[in-house]
Amino acid sequence: MKKILLSMLMIGTAMMFASCTKDGDENSAGGGPASPIQITLGEITHNSAALSVAAPEDIFYMMTYYSKAEIDEYAQGDVAAIAEMEVQYMIAYTNQYNSSTNGDETLTSFWLDQGVYQGSYDFQIPNLRPQTEYVLIYAGVDDNGLSTQVFSTPFTTKEMPAAEEEAFEPAMASFECYGNYYESGSNDSMLYLFKMLPNNQVASICIEYFTDLQTHDGVGTFTADPDYSAAAGTFIPGELIDGELLPAYYLVMDGDAGTVVDYAVITDGSFSVTAGDGGYTVRGSLVADNGKTYTLDYFYTLSEDDGSYYDDCGVGIKKLSKQMKSFRGVQKFSSASKMLSKHHFNSKRVRR
Repeated sequence: MKKILLSMLMIGTAMMFASCTKDGDENSAGGGPASPIQITLGEITHNSAALSVAAPEDIFYMMTYYSKAEIDEYAQGDVAAIAEMEVQYMIAYTNQYNSSTNGDETLTSFWLDQGVYQGSYDFQIPNLRPQTEYVLIYAGVDDNGLSTQVFSTPFTTKEMPAAEEEAFEPAMASFECYGNYYESGSNDSMLYLFKMLPNNQVASICIEYFTDLQTHDGVGTFTADPDYSAAAGTFIPGELIDGELLPAYYLVMDGDAGTVVDYAVITDGSFSVTAGDGGYTVRGSLVADNGKTYTLDYFYTLSEDDGSYYDDCGVGIKKLSKQMKSFRGVQKFSSASKMLSKHHFNSKRVRR
């Protein structure tokens, strides 16, 4: 999905700057004066990075991040083109919003704290991949677009620590197929696995994954896809965005209080679903950001009794599946919104 959006947005985006690297951590796309936006990198782990930004209060600036591989693929290594692409998208989105609501929002008002910033911030970047080089991209902006040169700061995540393996042994499963939900040429499937814990707590694993259009019962072999292509044979790595947990994830709920006890984002791994003996078997290993790898080996059936309904692929499933849709998080994502979410910061404003 993100790749589709980036390809579309790069069409017509002027490659106005040529990248060059200065000595030190801070790079200027196009050379010239040092950035007025000062970056201090903090703790960097295998899947996250902390940083502090000091900037004058009289300027607005945009800030985003991409892996170096993404920048090389989508913009031939040109960080300025990435910055221009994002800013032009935000301006177009703001104009569309104003047209539909008779609003008077601008780039700096509509996107403030959500891609455009002012002053000093502490940032936490989640859901990164281990041993991967990323690049922070930032520049001054005004309501017409970029107002300064584009600057960049690289960093590399650490190696994934040795994971603790834990067998996840469900007592129940729920499955639903949404058909060609994202118009990506694949069937979108959701598999929920539920495990009963002491004290009326329920642990669940939720995976959103994709099969070919001829497969309606979720059978196949699947690996994590960090590009969110929704291609057959892949599943979406999980994310925690603005407090909302999106598949794939591990979640523990208190059945009495209805509160979250524990959770983890599933970021990598692989699994398979096979049919036989009147049901289905899911086997695999799922890597989570809590340092655990959850192993699966579970047989389940799809009910077609009076308590069933039929989903978008014609598969009969228990009513429980319909009730559990609320755990899906954001059910739909456009390629645009997914791209922005993928590169979204968790930020805290700090005054210095």
